[in-house]
Amino acid sequence: MSGKRVAFLLCVKENRSGAEGDLQRLRNLLDYFQFQIEECIDPEDENILLELERFREKVKKPQNVSCVFIFLMAHGKENTIFGTKKIGVELDKIFDMFNNEQCPDLQNKPKAFIIQSCRG
Repeated sequence: MSGKRVAFLLCVKENRSGAEGDLQRLRNLLDYFQFQIEECIDPEDENILLELERFREKVKKPQNVSCVFIFLMAHGKENTIFGTKKIGVELDKIFDMFNNEQCPDLQNKPKAFIIQSCRG
């Protein structure tokens, strides 16, 4: 695969035993496959979309990105993840940020979302 491989790791470690271990294993795996990694650890709910927007803007800049992986590891409920304030962010809002309209530079490129959270 030619081009940059980029990944975004969001992890709420608060009250999630094993989260640090999961995070370290993902870092090792992504490093092995030569991904550039952006991390967002223990974000407050209102900052989740802001951090993802910042990541998206970096990906949208002229660069040869071949694929994007977004890992969301947090507490949650059906179609929602929680930051440290447990207010909630709808997953559809996150998915929409990386659609062809919002992020045309990633059109026809793999975008994988991996979510590890309970659903209620």
